[in-house]
Amino acid sequence: MSKTASGDSKNTLYCSFCGKSQHEVRKLIAGPNVFICNECVELCMDIIQEEDKTQLV
Repeated sequence: MSKTASGDSKNTLYCSFCGKSQHEVRKLIAGPNVFICNECVELCMDIIQEEDKTQLV
């Protein structure tokens, strides 16, 4: 993903889930050919916690 029109270089990394650049988030975690930002990880954690709550009831 190259966003040179917005001033970002070709070397800028982006979250594979939300598309935010490494400059827009606190952390970017690398996987094999993918990245996930701290914001998407937090969202995933919230979803899992909600599912856990509904399964306990």
